[in-house]
Amino acid sequence: MQNARRQQHGPTCPVHPRHHGTRSRPEGERGARAGPPEIAVPSFAARSGFAGAAGYWLAVHVFRALTPAEGKALLTTLFLAHGALSDACAAALDWTAPLAALAHAVARVPMPEGRAAASAAASVDSRPQLPESKKEK
Repeated sequence: MQNARRQQHGPTCPVHPRHHGTRSRPEGERGARAGPPEIAVPSFAARSGFAGAAGYWLAVHVFRALTPAEGKALLTTLFLAHGALSDACAAALDWTAPLAALAHAVARVPMPEGRAAASAAASVDSRPQLPESKKEK
């Protein structure tokens, strides 16, 4: 099967095993991120995903206030509005920070030092910046 796939697609096709990422990287670099694992120190993406899924489950399945389609539409609208407001304000609007603080307080686990400030700064700094010559004076 593998030889037939190689003969069919050739070495430049995206489905070729060499293009899957693990074989083209130097040894020791397998896509692991630096720092603690995501489960130990969740980022905004993990916290917002959990909060959105929990809100959907509560609104649709527990309280039956919304139909599944309405719940999906509401969740999508909230995430899109958050992205638009973050871009419009040119700042990271981390609405999950109070939820994280509450979870840490209930579990009596201290918040990681500078985690919220670092994630907010990283999300603002990761936005594309105009070159100095194109910025308005």
